[in-house]
Amino acid sequence: MYNNGERFYRYSRYLEQKFGTKVQKLSINVGFSCPNRDGTIDTEGCIYCNNQSFTPKYCTSSTSIAEQIDKGIKFFERKRNYSYLAYFQSYTNTHTDPETLYKMLLDTAENQNIVGIIISTRPDCVSNDILEVLLKINNLKPLAVEFGVESTLNRSLELLNRGHNYQQVCDSVNRLSETGIETGVHLILGIPGETRDEMVNHATEISKLPISTVKLHQLQIIKNTKLAEMYRNGSLSVKLFDWREYVELCADFVEHLRPDIAIERFASQAALELLEVSVWKDVRSYHITHLVQNKLIERDTFQGKYESNMTVNRKKL
Repeated sequence: MYNNGERFYRYSRYLEQKFGTKVQKLSINVGFSCPNRDGTIDTEGCIYCNNQSFTPKYCTSSTSIAEQIDKGIKFFERKRNYSYLAYFQSYTNTHTDPETLYKMLLDTAENQNIVGIIISTRPDCVSNDILEVLLKINNLKPLAVEFGVESTLNRSLELLNRGHNYQQVCDSVNRLSETGIETGVHLILGIPGETRDEMVNHATEISKLPISTVKLHQLQIIKNTKLAEMYRNGSLSVKLFDWREYVELCADFVEHLRPDIAIERFASQAALELLEVSVWKDVRSYHITHLVQNKLIERDTFQGKYESNMTVNRKKL
C-alpha cells in the first residue's frame, strides 16, 4: 500500500492501484438540496456548512452533467493527462427519488471519459430503493459512496446539528459493504468540546468499519454559517488549531488508523474571503500533507502502528 518510503496510504496510490492509472476527481453539482435544510429533518443545516466553500468554480448546477464534465476535463488536462472520476459533491446526492438518481448516474456512467463514480451523501439518505440504484450503476462502472460523518461522538453530532447519530453511520456503511459498494468517510478534527484523545479515537472507531477511504478536515469557521454567528456572539467556545498543532494531531491520528484505509487528505482550504477567521495564512492544505509525512518520518512511525492487528470482515471486490 505504501510507496517510495511513505508512512501513510495516500488516496492517489489507492486510486492508481484500483484503476491502473492516474485518476482525477471531477466535481459535479446537480442542485440537490439536503434533508437538513429543506425541512425533511431540519431547516437550519449543519452549523459549519456553507456549500460555497468547497464547490469549484467550474461546477454549477445550472449546466448539465456532461457540460460540467467537459469543463472539468479542460481545467485539469492543462496540468497532465488523467483518467476521470465523476464526483457528485455538493449537498446530499442521494436525496432524490430513485428514478431521478438512476437517470443521472446512468448518463454519467455512459460517458466515455468517466472511469468511475463517487457520490457524497449522508448516512441517513440511503434507503433500500436508493441502494438498488447504486448497485445497478456499480455493475456498470465502479461506484463508491462518501459519507459525511464528521465525528464518532453523538454529542458532537448534536452540537453540529447533523440530524443523525453515529449508529446510523455504522449501519449504512455495513449495508453498502455487504453489497460490494466501497465507502469512505469525512471527519472534522477540532470540533468544540472534543478532547485530543477523543479526536485520535475517531481513527480507532472508523477502523472498525469496512471503509476504504477517509477525508479529514480541520475545523474552519466559514462566513454566513451558524458557527460563525456562535463564534462572534461568544455562545460557543471555539479553539482553532495552528498548523503545527494540527500536524501533530494528524500524525497521532494516522498511527491509530487501520493501514488499509486510504487517506484522501488531511486538511481542507476554504477561500480566504469566505473565512470568518484565518489562522494558517500561508500554509496550504498540500503543505499539511508534506508536513505530516515528515512528522511521521521524524517519529519513525507509520499508519496503523497501533491498529496493525485490527481486521475487518470485508467483502472481496
